[in-house]
Amino acid sequence: MPALADGFSILRWIHLVALEGPWAAYSWSAVRGVDQLISGVCVENLTTGKLSHVNYAAAFPSGGGLGSVNTIVVKHNGSVAWAADTGLYPPRLQVESDGIEGFRVVAQGPEIDADSLVLEGSSLTWIEAGAPRSATLR
Repeated sequence: MPALADGFSILRWIHLVALEGPWAAYSWSAVRGVDQLISGVCVENLTTGKLSHVNYAAAFPSGGGLGSVNTIVVKHNGSVAWAADTGLYPPRLQVESDGIEGFRVVAQGPEIDADSLVLEGSSLTWIEAGAPRSATLR
């Protein structure tokens, strides 16, 4: 784990881990200052030890890193996708990715099953409102 992930303090916990080839993707939580809990996602190349992605767990228009990661997947090229609960009320879930095309919120809403995220090849799938949804992770 990096000594500093995007300027966050040293007090951190790793939660979910996904491995593919030389890539490790993991979710983390950190205490910033004395009472602010931040959550995020990192992707690290285990061969070089370098970080390729550092993102907040959930995207907010004003920034911030509340929420928690429910599922994380990583592709053989280091592209990553995750499903997170934003920690807001009413509940809002997001499916996000950071890959060749850059960071993007793929889907969001209260009817996403955040535990249903699966990656097969480049096809990212999840369940939303009881129906399968998909996107391409490049």
